[in-house]
Amino acid sequence: MSFLTHGTTPAFAIRGLLKLYNTDIWLSINLYTFVYTPVKRQKTMSREILQDIIDNFVPDKFSRFFREKHRSFSPRQEPFSQYNDPSFAEGIKFGEIQFSPDEKLIACAFKASQPLSERSGKKAQYEKGKKILKDTQSDAGIFIFYDRGGNFRFSLIYPEAVGNRRQWSNFRRFTYFVSSELTNKTYLTRVGDGDFSSLDKIKDAFSVEKVTKEFYEQYRKLFEALVADLNKNHAFQMVASKNQINTSDFAKKTLGQIVFLYFLQKKGWLGVPQNKPWGEGDKNFISNLYKQAVNKKENFYNDYLEILFYDTLNNANREGADPSFSKYFNCRIPFLNGGLFEPEYDWKHTTIHLENAVFKNIFEVFDRFNFTVEEESPDDKEVAVDPEMLGKVFENLLEENLRKGKGTYYTPREIVHYMCRESLINYLVSQTGLKEDRIRSLILNHESPFSPDEAAALGGLLSDIKTCDPACGSGAFLVGMLNEIVKARLALDPDGSEYGLKKETIQNCIYGVDIDPGAVEIAKLRLWLSLVVDYELADIEPLPNLDYKIMCGNSLLEELIVGDESIEFFDPKVLEKDKPKRKTSDKLMQMDLFNQDAEKYLAILRKLHVQYFHETNTEQKKVVRGRIEKIEMDFIQSSINKRVKELDERIRNLNMQKPEDRKKNAVLLKKKLEYLAIPNEIRQSKVRPYFLWHLNFFEVFQEKGGFDVVIANPPYLEARSPDFSENMKRELQISIRTQWGDDVGSYIGRGCDLLVYFLLFSLRLINDDGCSIFLTQNAWLDTVYGRKFQKYLLEQCYVKAIIDSDYKYFDSQLGPNINTVITIFQKLEIKSQQTSLFARFHINFENSNISISKLLMGEEIEGVNAKRFAHEHLKSTPVKWGVLLSVTKEIELIVNKLLQRGKFINEINADCGQGLNLSKNFLVDNTVIREFGIKKNALINFFDSGAPFVLNRTDRYLVLRENIPSETRKKLEKAGYALFDLEMTSKLRPILILPRGLGRHFCSLNLINAFSASGVDIYMPNNIPNLNEIRLKLWVFLNSSLCWLIRELSGRKNLGGGMLKAEAVDLKDYPLYLDLDLKESEKIVQLLSSREAKSTLEEIETAEHVLIDDLVFDYLELKPIERNAILDSLKLTVLARETKSKV
Repeated sequence: MSFLTHGTTPAFAIRGLLKLYNTDIWLSINLYTFVYTPVKRQKTMSREILQDIIDNFVPDKFSRFFREKHRSFSPRQEPFSQYNDPSFAEGIKFGEIQFSPDEKLIACAFKASQPLSERSGKKAQYEKGKKILKDTQSDAGIFIFYDRGGNFRFSLIYPEAVGNRRQWSNFRRFTYFVSSELTNKTYLTRVGDGDFSSLDKIKDAFSVEKVTKEFYEQYRKLFEALVADLNKNHAFQMVASKNQINTSDFAKKTLGQIVFLYFLQKKGWLGVPQNKPWGEGDKNFISNLYKQAVNKKENFYNDYLEILFYDTLNNANREGADPSFSKYFNCRIPFLNGGLFEPEYDWKHTTIHLENAVFKNIFEVFDRFNFTVEEESPDDKEVAVDPEMLGKVFENLLEENLRKGKGTYYTPREIVHYMCRESLINYLVSQTGLKEDRIRSLILNHESPFSPDEAAALGGLLSDIKTCDPACGSGAFLVGMLNEIVKARLALDPDGSEYGLKKETIQNCIYGVDIDPGAVEIAKLRLWLSLVVDYELADIEPLPNLDYKIMCGNSLLEELIVGDESIEFFDPKVLEKDKPKRKTSDKLMQMDLFNQDAEKYLAILRKLHVQYFHETNTEQKKVVRGRIEKIEMDFIQSSINKRVKELDERIRNLNMQKPEDRKKNAVLLKKKLEYLAIPNEIRQSKVRPYFLWHLNFFEVFQEKGGFDVVIANPPYLEARSPDFSENMKRELQISIRTQWGDDVGSYIGRGCDLLVYFLLFSLRLINDDGCSIFLTQNAWLDTVYGRKFQKYLLEQCYVKAIIDSDYKYFDSQLGPNINTVITIFQKLEIKSQQTSLFARFHINFENSNISISKLLMGEEIEGVNAKRFAHEHLKSTPVKWGVLLSVTKEIELIVNKLLQRGKFINEINADCGQGLNLSKNFLVDNTVIREFGIKKNALINFFDSGAPFVLNRTDRYLVLRENIPSETRKKLEKAGYALFDLEMTSKLRPILILPRGLGRHFCSLNLINAFSASGVDIYMPNNIPNLNEIRLKLWVFLNSSLCWLIRELSGRKNLGGGMLKAEAVDLKDYPLYLDLDLKESEKIVQLLSSREAKSTLEEIETAEHVLIDDLVFDYLELKPIERNAILDSLKLTVLARETKSKV
């Protein structure tokens, strides 16, 4: 009998043979056939059903889709007419998916009375979904809202859960907007191929994060391909060299321009037929234009894209009756203005042919994604590429090493919303004196419980607020503040124009600075898109020019640093209303720009800024820009002239007959030439090494004395980072001494991380009632430099709040693997009775409606661990703020007992420090020792791994140079090993060793006189009486739960990965020596002499550790409740640190 007869397929024939001869192979293939093949078929079928629905929309077809996705779907179709209203009718429930007895999902649909767009009816749809879920007590629902044209919104809505309880006040919604005019590829892939076997897996099919990561990875590849093509394009490289165009920035801008057009074509603004209204354009205009170029065998960039960018989108003066009609493209295309499509080179007289294949790849990738111009809120997200995603793409569009160097990371949406809202609440409460609950209702819920007079006053304040991000990146906070201000103003005046309010807010309220030109361009692009989303106009208005709203420069330097000199280009005193008049006969005054003339210049500058913001004529823009730049250069030239005149006077006073004066003359002449060259160097530089805040944003300082809100997520550059160069530190140190006085150096040294300079500079930018709200890594709360800075802050401002969270908001794959805190400072008159809030949130910021003021007043709020400290207490305590943030009151009292009964290590002639930080080539192991025949007297034990309580041996050693024969020495050095010399270090060999960067706690008793590898070492001279006894008692306390808790609280938890960095200097702040029972201490040492420490949470439970704790707790006379408080706090702190690294 043949298995190939009687219609049997070859596949079944082979399977039959395998069944006869090999049961295992048969079983695996059988499982593959009946498990894998149906899954694959199900994905194909699901996608085909969805495509059929898109092509020929009938709502009943969704029942088949849900049956295909989950076999337990119950098609209990019933009318939902009770939920019909004038906006949504023909409500129908398709059925339910019962995942478990306690978890179900319902599916239903409604027909919208008006044509659907991405924005239309969204709020009403969301509210309807929430009500249905609450009424039916369902855990989630898929809601389909469709119109007569077959467009539909496919939304997953579910209530948030806290623990096992559903919160019917907090919901989340994720939506796909689907239309036959779109490719819908993301929807078909994620939903059609998605796994609906559980609610969590359905949520994954609606994951915005997954789409973001996929888009970023594809975008990065496109960027790299475009850069590669530009680098090998000789014509472009010649143009770039001539016009100082950075290839990488040009590639970013080009991709940004194309993405912008994808957003515009989504609105139907491109390729609009002649005499047709805006909105009826080609939704695939760009890729269709590319196909046209390919069919005609033309170069897409040279023959199409340049003309589209520079002669159409950037050209308001087109011939013909309809200025929006392009004869070249035979359709209507809007004039956009704003500068996005301004050329950086003479494109009309330059031929640049970029490979068509590069653009083919771009369009193939972009066409796979849906684009939405609206930036969503944290609880309501479109599963599509939105402008916020561009921010994520930009701030990760760098190679890993470069990205780490810049320290630029995208600020998560939840934190942006929280910080923007809290800063506005703070501003309005402080300006009006109205109750915070009412203001909070306005900002968070967009409700207006105000009288007409109150509403008008609040609207005026919101229209006048001045807010700035000095490290704006791609504009997350700029867009966040814009949206929150406008939503609040619309709540106060529902008849207002959203577009008009946005444009007014951008002009009057929003300012940003970044050192990266690419970041500035993306930030401007996002603000333009925020305007585009609200265009519902018969005619499209040109976009505003944002060059003097979002600017490029080094925001931390308001002067030029030349050598060790600080050259001030603009004197902020000219902006003071009651400034003293300076006599025009003042010595060395050539141009009086720092007095009466300044006011004239600034009055002109004010008009020019307004004119430039609205200007649409390309040539006139150049004129206005030139006049603005000339005013800035006049101030710079005035300052340089003053310096030059000073040098000329010094040169005139020299006696050229003296050799030493002739040398001085040469030096001064050289410096004079350097000064004279500065203005021209500045003109030719695209990125200024400074930023003239008080000149470029003079209106803010002249009218209000500074910003009302400075909000930022500054770069994460540690002092030790090679990208935070010594030259940068030197310049910043010179600057702060110039601006703040020489005393500041004792508080803010070169060892500070970059964030400290941003925090300090923010105080210079805010006005007397202003607020600085920053997101920073939490390192400065726990470091030595941080403690000094904390003291300085208390002299300069009111520290209103330090806020930590259990949640890790940054994705370590596309962001920093660090922990962060939010700080709120106010430039109020400092009063001793002021109270500062130190709080840890146990709930997500996006679900937070927690009043900081109520917490400051002592109100206990669920989900927040809040502590309040008086200003005077913060000034007097030696404890770092990181400890205050973490410690409970019970632990504070216990530490006070320790302070009373224990001794600091300096009181027992001991000291602590860091171990040897040697490179790996200093270390040898037993294999090397045997190979080179190294004697024992030439070896020094070196402890660099493991966690022994008693150090009896090491696996690696240092080789002592003086004890090695010369021949062996040469062989070792030739093999790449470095030899150790005792004169290389002044450090003693430690008696005790603790880990510095630790995952588990322990203290090791050093019985073999070893050095440690960058550990925390305890030293004592050998001639101390009772050395062994003291060492033993120290060892016991350093292995106690109380000591481990102190190290947890005082150490740095910003390392990420669940690691703790506990420094030697932290141990000096607490007593470490207790006069414990010697015999009991010896007994514990014996018990632990042969084993290593377990994980901290395991070690705490061991019998040996219980003995240690009993010995320490008995000595301190701690009550059972106090002992439990220590253990509970230690467990929770370790668990929180380890868990946060994984969240």
